Amino acid sequence: MLPTAGRPIATITTAMIKRVPGPRRLSPFGSLPELRGDPLGTFLRARAEYGDVVKFRAGIWHSYLLSHPDDVRHVLQDNNQNYHKGFTYEYLKPVLGLGLLTNEGESWLRQRRLAQPAFHRQRLAGLTDVITGSVERMLGRWRGLPDRRVVDVAAEMTGLTMEIVTRACSAATSRR
Repeated sequence: MLPTAGRPIATITTAMIKRVPGPRRLSPFGSLPELRGDPLGTFLRARAEYGDVVKFRAGIWHSYLLSHPDDVRHVLQDNNQNYHKGFTYEYLKPVLGLGLLTNEGESWLRQRRLAQPAFHRQRLAGLTDVITGSVERMLGRWRGLPDRRVVDVAAEMTGLTMEIVTRACSAATSRR
C-alpha cells in the first residue's frame, strides 16, 4: 500500500513515487510477460495485493496503475496537461493518424469537445435498442455452438463493437 493511502494523488510527492509498491521481478523484462499473457488478471491481482497505485516495470520503463476514481479523474480530466502518452504512441500515429487516442494538448482537447456531444447521456440512451439487439444476436450465435466450443472472446467483442457502431451510424444517418 502506498505510504500516502487516502491522500489524493495531487498531493503525492516525487519521493513518494519512488516508494510506490508493485511486483518485483528478477527478469529483465519485469512484468511484461504477465501483462502480455493476462493483462486484466495481472492488474486485478496487483490492485488486490498492492492497493490503488501500483508500479509495473517492463524492461527499463515503469508504468503505473491507478485504480481509485479520484486518481483517474486527476490524471485524465483535471490535470491531463501534465501527463503525456509517451513514445509508444508515436508508432501508432502513422497508422491511426492524430485522433483522440494518439493526439495530445490543445488539438486533443478540440477533438474531444467535438466528439463529446455524441456521448451525452440522452444520446447513448437512444442506442440501447441497437446495443441490446446486437448483444442478443451474438448470444444467439453462441447458443447455437456445440458444447465446449472455444470462443475467441476478443474477436467476438471486436465484432460486436463494429456491429454496434455500424448500426448506430446507420440509424443516425437514416434519421436525417
